[in-house]
Amino acid sequence: MSVIAGKMTTLNQAHWNDTVSVEVAQILQLPNFSSEDYAGNVVYDVAIVGGGIAGLSAALSAAQNGASVILLEKGAHLGSGASGRNAGILGAGVNMPITSMPQGHPAVSLWQSTSALVHEIYEEAKHTDSLLKTKQVGAYSFATSKAAVERLKAEAKARNSFNLEAEVVAPDVVQRLTGDKIDLNSVQAALWLEDEGRINPLTLLAQRARQAKQLGVRFSGHAKVEKFSVVANLWQLSVIDPRSEIAKKQHLDVVKAKSLIIATGPIEEANARIYAISFAVDLPDNFPLFWDAAPFVYYDYRYGDGHLTVSGGRYGKAGVSKNDGNYHRKMIEAAREWLPCLKNTLPTYAWAVDLNVTNDMIPEINYFSNELYGAKVAGLGALGVLPGMVLGARAGIEAVQKSSRKA
Repeated sequence: MSVIAGKMTTLNQAHWNDTVSVEVAQILQLPNFSSEDYAGNVVYDVAIVGGGIAGLSAALSAAQNGASVILLEKGAHLGSGASGRNAGILGAGVNMPITSMPQGHPAVSLWQSTSALVHEIYEEAKHTDSLLKTKQVGAYSFATSKAAVERLKAEAKARNSFNLEAEVVAPDVVQRLTGDKIDLNSVQAALWLEDEGRINPLTLLAQRARQAKQLGVRFSGHAKVEKFSVVANLWQLSVIDPRSEIAKKQHLDVVKAKSLIIATGPIEEANARIYAISFAVDLPDNFPLFWDAAPFVYYDYRYGDGHLTVSGGRYGKAGVSKNDGNYHRKMIEAAREWLPCLKNTLPTYAWAVDLNVTNDMIPEINYFSNELYGAKVAGLGALGVLPGMVLGARAGIEAVQKSSRKA
């Protein structure tokens, strides 16, 4: 629990579950791991560990390329980790300004691929049978110093060179779109990013899960992979129900596959704690995302579903909750400075997620086997869900290609 201005709030609870349809909630629930998942001589083309957006993207792309796929998630539902507790920001790129990337940096390709993907998601959301709940609202990065203004000008120029929409505008332009909701007294200029938007992350997970199920992907919940190794030219995954101490003492069930993708995201081996709060507030539905331009200390502000979600900022220590209240109070103070309408409002949700945070937070695929295809989609938690989708899909295709050559 976290104490915020004398009020108790529940940690690790975002408002997403309370704002999705019954259909979405049902799709996210997983059947328990059973003997049918490993009985007899069942060998899957691809086994995926982790039921977040990277794992789902890998499962879908592998199935689309003709593979038999099993996805194993230790929780009872999809999105049990970071994917189900993020801020719901839909933005291109990675957590590094283009101006900071050396020429030829591998993350350049992620800027290009995620920029295309964000528009694909907007279009997909328009379909009548789509589960996606998303909106293109644009985003502002506020500069409150001359140095920050120069950074924004350089970033706009760099983004434009990649054919990305970016423009530095004056505060009065911001005010025309946001009215008098944001206190712009300290703002000298802002970077306007037209393509940015928001998404309810659970709807994205449900959309990809439904598509994967239609292609025959097998889903198993309460399936914790204790270890994996190559035996007789196959991956063998030792799986248990994490709720059962008896199962741990008795035996481990073995799932066999030709290729293996680990997509447990940034929650494994966590070294930092990142925070979020959410206020129930009535703002226009097209209210833009915004943040200040100071690197590494800013918070992201994202409105949608009747809530303003504040995330990011400085990190706490993973596994240590005694300072959670202090971090959340600082977020409240920052939100009230930007949005005076929150002066007498307390957040209705507050949560924290322990992540493995690297210096650059650049997502990548790491390969860990010379015998069979074994890959880990790593470095996520950086700037929303799109890098995980791109890399997960890439790993799924690679896994099929490798397993086909081994057949």
